[in-house]
This record gives sequence, structure tokens and C-alpha cells, in this order.
Amino acid sequence: MISTEGGQYPRWARSGREIFFVSGDRMMSVDVETQPGFKAGTPHALFPTSDYLVGAGNYDVAPDGQHFLMVKQEEASISPKKS
Repeated sequence: MISTEGGQYPRWARSGREIFFVSGDRMMSVDVETQPGFKAGTPHALFPTSDYLVGAGNYDVAPDGQHFLMVKQEEASISPKKS
């Protein structure tokens, strides 16, 4: 288990030493070790995701592990109907 409060949509950092995931409305990160066995550190919040459409295929992590590609939500505008 990696997350302490539930998580979804995991992505490995290309370094292989970190896993990113979404928990509630936050992007999370946890350091991991894979040798000699798997060991995960304590997850920590990176930034809020409430302004983004974060889903199974809606984000990715740049090779540097510091930048993310995400789809920003547009605010719904309500326009009056013409009669």
C-alpha cells in the first residue's frame, strides 16, 4: 500500500524512485526504493488538482519529475436563452 488516505491514477517517475498519484483533490508524491526490496516512504501533497480534469489518462509526468501535463477545467458559463 502506497497511499495512507486512498489514491488513484498512479504514475511512476521516470527515475523509478518516486510514484505520483491523486488523492481527493491533491496530487501526491511518495519516494520509493526498489532494491533490495520494495519500500515506500510517507506520501506528501504537491499541489491541489481541483482546477484540472485528472483521471486515468488525463495527466502525465515530465521526464524531470518536476512538471506535469494536465487538462485544465473550464468554468461553465451560463448564458441566458433567447426566446
